[in-house]
Amino acid sequence: MIEQILPAAVASAEAFADPLDVVLFPEEEALVAKAVDKRRREFATARGCARSALAAFGFPPASIMTGENGAPRWPAGVVGSIMPSPKARLSGQRATRSGASGSPGREGCSCRSR
Repeated sequence: MIEQILPAAVASAEAFADPLDVVLFPEEEALVAKAVDKRRREFATARGCARSALAAFGFPPASIMTGENGAPRWPAGVVGSIMPSPKARLSGQRATRSGASGSPGREGCSCRSR
């Protein structure tokens, strides 16, 4: 739904449940190794959404590590955000090539549960 209001230079992905087929890269697994199962599923769903949005720009699947304050570290030339919501069990992500018209920069992602 969010893709209907975003500019063409922005890719988005959202999930309203935790898909079972999302596989984390080993370095991502290490980030949630001590987390409870619910948090691990939310994290995997968010990373799956992020990889789907990045694929729209032609990026191959890769780990999305965290940087300062837990923010995702995007590939060069990409800005974006991930918003997991444990209560609604959804995750959304959007990314845009930096310098693109209508770039969201570090704005939050708007996601709704159904």
